[in-house]
Amino acid sequence: MFDKYERRFGLNAKKLLQSLLREMKTLTKLQRLIVVGVSPSILRKAVKLVLKYHTYIADTLQIASAIKSKSNKFVTGDRNLANIAKAEGLKILYLG
Repeated sequence: MFDKYERRFGLNAKKLLQSLLREMKTLTKLQRLIVVGVSPSILRKAVKLVLKYHTYIADTLQIASAIKSKSNKFVTGDRNLANIAKAEGLKILYLG
């Protein structure tokens, strides 16, 4: 995905990915980020959300993971994803 944006916007995908990984490591150490593995129950929930909202599995995996891990806030810059997360009972922080 990063390579698509690299070609489209002239960004340095490798640097962006390295920066993202550093931030994820820092947030994980500070217990501000939890990495959730995709379990069968999360996958089933994600598929149900795809069928309900007619959206991408990658998006619904994020929502299903947040629901399963009982996240206290769902942060996104995607308006559609924010609306779905809110409809599913998550507290959202929309960055758009």
